[in-house]
Amino acid sequence: MPDIIWSANKTSFTYQGDTFSIPLFRSLVQNLIAKGERLLNDCLITAESDPFASLSVNEAQFLERIKENPAEGTNGYSFLSDHRNNWLQPLQQAVLEAILGSTKLKEKYLTCQKDGNILWKVNFIKFYTSLVDRLLEVLLLLIHISGGQPARSPEILDLTLWNSPTRRRNLHVIDGRVMVITRYHKSMHRTDKAKVISRFLPVNVSALLL
Repeated sequence: MPDIIWSANKTSFTYQGDTFSIPLFRSLVQNLIAKGERLLNDCLITAESDPFASLSVNEAQFLERIKENPAEGTNGYSFLSDHRNNWLQPLQQAVLEAILGSTKLKEKYLTCQKDGNILWKVNFIKFYTSLVDRLLEVLLLLIHISGGQPARSPEILDLTLWNSPTRRRNLHVIDGRVMVITRYHKSMHRTDKAKVISRFLPVNVSALLL
């Protein structure tokens, strides 16, 4: 007997006795995207200032503006360092700029010492890092289930944005979508080669990830 048995109308399947609905699966992905967007807004502190508002573009246009050379192997290269994407640089300090530009946020998240030094409040750091962790969990799940056949955990947990002296990056932006490259090693002991698998994420997931 096969492990997976599809229904006659192809809207559900049974795996090891449990039935899974395709519409419910799509709903799961949509709910995860909505949750990720809420967490991202919290991380960007957009209640006070939206760092992306000045771009005046939608998700697809934002992604299509990003350029990179997939064949570039220089150490430290990423689409973030590509000179054609200089317009992205201000966004890398978006959270800090949002806080420094708001008296309310500065009082909430920063402590000004007598010597003039400014420190982050410990409670804020704990709160913010917990938000980031929750967002990363949602992003990991979305990458895992929305980019085609799921990868194994050793592959999907090894994503790299920048080239290093010993390895090439495996997260790219191609034609307005994020491409994740994983290498399948199961048969490497026989072939001495890893299979390269490219997965393209949906536009809304790509935008959320970036």
